[in-house]
Amino acid sequence: MSGIEPVAAFSLTCNILQVVCIGRETVRGALQVYHDGKIDHTLTENAAVLESLSREIMTLTTPVVISSSAFNYPTRQDKQLFQLAERCQVAVRDLGEEVDFLSGSQNKARSAAMITNAFKKMWRRSRLERLDQELREAEGLLQAGLLTTIYERCKKTNGALLSLRADLQSFIIEYCQRNAQLEGLVKKHITGEIPNSMQDTKAHVPHTPTTDDDSINHHIRQARKDETRRHEDARQDAQRAGLLQSLEYGRMNERRNQIREAHPKTFQWVLSDGSDGTDDQRGQRSDGGSDGNDTQSWDRFCDWLRSTEKVYWINGKPGSGKSTLIKHLLNELQTRKNLELWKTDPVVVSHFFWRPGPVMQHSIKGLLLSLLHQLASKDKAAVNQIIKMDEFRMLNKETETDWSENELAICLGNIMSCYSRPVVFFLDGLDEVLPDDGALRLLEVINRLSNIGDHKMCLGSRPEPIFVRELSSVPQFRLENLNKSDLQRYCEDNITIPPHYKMVMPKGFELPRYQGHCPGHYFTKSNPPSREDLHAWLVISLLEKADGVFLWVRLTVNAVNKALCKEETVEDLARRLDSLPGDMDASFWVWIFHYNKLNK
Repeated sequence: MSGIEPVAAFSLTCNILQVVCIGRETVRGALQVYHDGKIDHTLTENAAVLESLSREIMTLTTPVVISSSAFNYPTRQDKQLFQLAERCQVAVRDLGEEVDFLSGSQNKARSAAMITNAFKKMWRRSRLERLDQELREAEGLLQAGLLTTIYERCKKTNGALLSLRADLQSFIIEYCQRNAQLEGLVKKHITGEIPNSMQDTKAHVPHTPTTDDDSINHHIRQARKDETRRHEDARQDAQRAGLLQSLEYGRMNERRNQIREAHPKTFQWVLSDGSDGTDDQRGQRSDGGSDGNDTQSWDRFCDWLRSTEKVYWINGKPGSGKSTLIKHLLNELQTRKNLELWKTDPVVVSHFFWRPGPVMQHSIKGLLLSLLHQLASKDKAAVNQIIKMDEFRMLNKETETDWSENELAICLGNIMSCYSRPVVFFLDGLDEVLPDDGALRLLEVINRLSNIGDHKMCLGSRPEPIFVRELSSVPQFRLENLNKSDLQRYCEDNITIPPHYKMVMPKGFELPRYQGHCPGHYFTKSNPPSREDLHAWLVISLLEKADGVFLWVRLTVNAVNKALCKEETVEDLARRLDSLPGDMDASFWVWIFHYNKLNK
């Protein structure tokens, strides 16, 4: 036999015919957009179907497929078919670009005016008209006899039509019903010759069941169902994509991404389960205060992750590292493992309020948009369900400005109610909420959300009176009371004494000894400190003034390192440390303002 295998050729022909039909429909839809400026969402569905057909055509025309189908030498019809296949793939690519352009015009970067302008330039219109002409020519070539010729080759092979995919048989029948020109050429073969092919097959296979007709009809019905399902899936994908796009706003993830990663081997105590026996159930953590016996009480975080308690509150001074800690918890595998002991396969979403950022980064509306976007991107079924609840309203949202805060709150409540997985929210910087929204209203929103379904919330804020009043009864800890060992590790790892630094001790100056000496011993000019002694003195001096504030430590360590590089004397270093403001009082912000001056 010469030429491509008949069934493969006929399948390829059917795929090309499908591209022609759907492609011309897409061209008409695109031209209509340029006419009235309104996007038809079926364009994206058609583009997805065309892309799928293009992949099928590529599969059928690859050398591997051809060589495996007893292909010896291409017939004239085969050459025509391959040329049509190549033209169709180019058309699919060009149509995909047009649909991408039109779909992209719905975001803020483009507008209806841009579409109108492009239309006036005529380039895109002429391109669409050219594509339509090429598709018409392809259809004309098929109708001129190529389809019938290939079909006749297929029919001559016993049982070949029965091996043809049922969805392609169904398509040909439906196509003929819509196109009178092909009715006499193909429909009579498809509807009349399949029984003959069945009889031929039965003659060669005596034990073939007598239910072949029912089997073929079943496959055709199933193929139609599959095609309907594929179209429905494509439609729902386009709807979900449109909804997600409407929930996005500029710089949505900026604050989360700009937060520094935790310093190595810090915050390890947060996820400790107390298996070493040092803490009781309430959680006792000793951080060695000034008297060495400063023990702080806290509710162990890993216990909360595993429990049915809904809310946990991480609070602390400004700059104590709350945001860094919460980001650390989000990234830690141990957090997920503990949550798995509460519920199987939980979804973790987060939001970080940021007062210096644009309004959306510290408003309640921005919070709702962010949470809804994250949840919608992780559960297709839940999104489909909330779209069905109010399809008209949901599908008319194009940007975040189309949403009201009340609509977002209702939609978020709906998706949480029907969500298939448990959800854990990490919300940081509650005290940085937009003043016009206010902390009280934010807490009301959080309280409503916490009462929907079986979900959990970890909240982070400064211990301002309103948060203390509303959250005092939930599990919690005060970060600056528990992070001294973390600050110490940071100082030890980051304070660097250059190799060239000279230990110059002026006459009469004394430096306290901290490294392996009893209190009251000092280094002097005649007994200067070693590099290790100086390092220990710097670490302890900074810790005594830090009062649990990570930001203060980080900035101060930078200043000290620069001073060491400039070879300030030990006396000058001591004077510098004495002059540094402690904690985050008002003088600290003055110091920040004059930071460069301090490093000269």
